[in-house]
Formats: sequence, structure tokens, C-alpha cells
Amino acid sequence: MTVESCLAFCTDAGTHYAGVENGNVRCDFAIQNPGVPAEDTECNVPCVGDPLETCGAGGRMNMYYDGTPDPIAVPAVDTWAYQGCFKDSAAARTLLQRLDGPGPITPEQCTTSCKAAGFTFAGFEFSLECWCGPELTNPILVDDSDCKMACAGDHTAFCGGSNRISIYKDTPEDPDPTTTADPTPTPTDPTTTDTPTPTDPTTTPTDPTTEPTPTPTDPTTDPVPTTTEPDPEPTTTDPTDPEPTTTEPTEPTTTDPTDPEPTEEPTPDEL
Repeated sequence: MTVESCLAFCTDAGTHYAGVENGNVRCDFAIQNPGVPAEDTECNVPCVGDPLETCGAGGRMNMYYDGTPDPIAVPAVDTWAYQGCFKDSAAARTLLQRLDGPGPITPEQCTTSCKAAGFTFAGFEFSLECWCGPELTNPILVDDSDCKMACAGDHTAFCGGSNRISIYKDTPEDPDPTTTADPTPTPTDPTTTDTPTPTDPTTTPTDPTTEPTPTPTDPTTDPVPTTTEPDPEPTTTDPTDPEPTTTEPTEPTTTDPTDPEPTEEPTPDEL
């Protein structure tokens, strides 16, 4: 083995990182934790195919990178939202149903398989495993840097890691209220109701405005007859006039009966 043969092998595998460790080839899409730099002098094992080259050492790796951007944890896949990186193991599964597709795993392929099976959660693990479930059974959240293995079918996206699973949740309820127009007509109805409401009070103050107008007119006419009432007071002199009028009939009345009596008396004398 030589450095050149190691690089060619990883390039054919589609990875962006290649390494030689103690004579062995390592390939990956990203640097996995807890990889930390070491001194070059610590990589001192000659390559078997070329003793002039070094091929790492025990616990040490000569690493090479082709410059391709690292994969990312896709924030969303259609209606599936990223929930984070979780611990996982054969003894304590976070999702219980494995549904690997016909080809290399991709975020789209795994979430589609889980949705078709009626599951709410989907998980990508170890670059090539697809897991599904209705809920998380042992959710232990860890740092996203633990899920840095590129998907076997999409090298631009992370698909978990060793004993690490990238979890996604289907959230179809989020778009539904957005497409539902219920909240929109709700404010519209009160708006149309409010429009006639101010119109009614507008006519209402108009009625009381006309009411006070006749009200001052009535008192205005009342004082007019009041001023005429003092005029009839001098008319009270009229009752004084009838008083002498009553005395006048009294006098002729007493006089008339007296006159006929003597008139009747002479008539028999003549007879």
C-alpha cells in the first residue's frame, strides 16, 4: 500500500477524506470526533508499498482532504423537521423499526419510507441505516458533531454516526393551518359587523337631535298663552257687568206682577 493507492481507493468510494493509519486505509466524508491534530513526527511508520512514505502509526493517521465542503445536517426534508442527534445502540434503540430502501440511503428516501409506513419519526444512522417509529423510546440528545457520517446515497448530508442517529419528525400539521383560511375570514366577519354598527349609532344621535328641537318649541308656545291669560283678567270686569244685569231683570220682574193685578181689579168694577 502507498499513499497514492489509499487516495485512489477513497476517491472511488466517493469520500472526501482519506487516511493511512499504521498501514491501513481509512476513508470518510468528514472528520469524526474525537479527531485532534498531532505532530507529524508521530506518524513514522513507513508504507509497505513505498518505504519512503509514511503511513501513520499506532493511534496516528496521515490524513488527506480533497477540498469538497463537508456534509450538513439537513434542517428539513419536505414536511420533516430535524430534531437533533441522539444516542442509539442495539440494546436501547431510539426508533424500533428499520426500513432500509432498495438503494443507498438518502434523507428523502428514508423519510418517504417512514411516512408511507405511517410513522411520525425517521432516523438515519451509520451512513446507511434508516429507522422509523411513532415516538422516541430512549431519547438521549447529544451534540450534532456526533452525527457526521455522510449519507451513503447523498454525500452532502449527514446520516448519523456510529451509535448515533439523526432524527427527523413529520410535521404536516404546520402547513395545514397555513392553508386553512379560517383565521382570515374570522377577522373579516367582525369587520363587516363593525361597519353597520357605527352607522346605527350615527342615526341614533340624529333622532335625539330632532327631539330637543320640538322640546324648546313647546315651552315657547306655552308662554304665549300665558301672556294672553292676563288679558282675560280684565275680562273679569265682564262678570261685574252681568251682576248689574241680574239686578235689572229683578226690578222689572217685580214691577210687572204688580201692574197686572190692578189692571184686573178695575175690570170687574165696570161689570
